[in-house]
Amino acid sequence: MNCKDTHRNIFDYLDGVLDEHGTTEMESHLALCSDCSSRVSFIRSGLDVISVDRRVEPDSEFIGSVMSGIQSAGRVISLRERFISVASAAAIVLVAVFAGTNLGRLATSGQNSEGTVLYAEDVYFEPIESFFLLNDQE
Repeated sequence: MNCKDTHRNIFDYLDGVLDEHGTTEMESHLALCSDCSSRVSFIRSGLDVISVDRRVEPDSEFIGSVMSGIQSAGRVISLRERFISVASAAAIVLVAVFAGTNLGRLATSGQNSEGTVLYAEDVYFEPIESFFLLNDQE
C-alpha cells in the first residue's frame, strides 16, 4: 500500500471496516511511513475529541419554558407568514393588472402615419406581429 491508498482508506481503517487484507497492508505501511502514521494519529485524536459524550441533561423547568416559547413563537410566525403570503399575492396581482393595462400602451406608444396613437385594442394581430408591424410603419 502506498501513501495515496493510505490517505484514501484512513477513515475506513479507523472505523474498523477495512477487510483483513486491507488492515494488514495499512498497518504495514504505517509501520514504515512516519508521515502517514502521524496523519493517522492526528485524525484519531481528533475523532476521540469529537466522540466524547458531553451531553448535559437540562432540568424539566428549562424544557417547559423553551417549549412554551416555541409554541408561542409558532403562532406569531404563522400569522406573519400568512400576512406575507397575502401581501405578496396582492403585490403580484397589482403588478399583473398594471402590466396588463399598460403593456399595450408601452408596446404601441408610437403614432401611426395619420398621427393617431395606437393602443393594443386597436390592433387585431398577435402581439408580436403588431409590434413588428408598428415598427415597419415608422
